[in-house]
Amino acid sequence: MFDMDGTLVDLAAPPSELAELRAEVRALAERERVALDHFGIFPMYRALCVAGRGADEARELLDQYEVRWARTSARPLVSPYRLAGFLSSSSAALVTSNGRACVAALRDGGLLPDGFLVEVTRDDCAHLKPHPEPVRRAVAVLDEAAPSGALTADDLVLFVGDSDADRLAVDAYRRTRDAPLLRFLRVSPADGSPDPVDVATGSVG
Repeated sequence: MFDMDGTLVDLAAPPSELAELRAEVRALAERERVALDHFGIFPMYRALCVAGRGADEARELLDQYEVRWARTSARPLVSPYRLAGFLSSSSAALVTSNGRACVAALRDGGLLPDGFLVEVTRDDCAHLKPHPEPVRRAVAVLDEAAPSGALTADDLVLFVGDSDADRLAVDAYRRTRDAPLLRFLRVSPADGSPDPVDVATGSVG
């Protein structure tokens, strides 16, 4: 399993536009009278989803900015050709808090290859990482595709990501499920170091 932004690609959002998006999502939450305990973009989005107010409008805002960044500032953190080769011989999942429109824009720009067995985006989940739902959805598809017919506690599944939200989602999954054995492996945020494919294949620790 791979996270996307910060792991496989860097959307490289300009700081001024990040601040602009953060302000717009916060203003939306205030207008909808949704209490916030954190002013990060995704935590505010999660609060809107939980409240059941303003989530659709927030999703449209996030899509608008993410697609712009995917088209104008994003860069790959691993060679798309190398990643495509890995995906052609491995069952892998993409688990991202970005939207499906962002994934499509990155793909259109040649920054992210096809070939993932499943792609779990914020459009597919009621909860984002660090909630375990995105991981659980990805594991369910990997489980169905397992050669033995199901993943067991002896099967090791790696989650390669760059953030605490990735790690906490894996930890939350492991508290509720014994199989498969899920392990989080961290790469440096938006750095491409170590190479995510090398991490996934065990070439580096």
